[in-house]
Amino acid sequence: MSRYSAYIASLVLTAFFAFIAYIDRDWSWVAVVFGALALLGTWDVLQRRSTLRRNYPILAYFRYGLESIGPEMRQYFIE
Repeated sequence: MSRYSAYIASLVLTAFFAFIAYIDRDWSWVAVVFGALALLGTWDVLQRRSTLRRNYPILAYFRYGLESIGPEMRQYFIE
């Protein structure tokens, strides 16, 4: 269940900030941001190409980002 924690948190925070945005319109941009993350997580869960994104929605993108800067980090710290 912990592998879906970021996805569940994005769903809960979307609902929470949508309610807050209903009361005060200044918070609507936060609801949109978490709503976009919730849509991304839903897309990740429903897709069938990448098991990493299906098993770890939203969090898999952090791994992809760290993999992309891996060679530079190894060059900086090891050499």
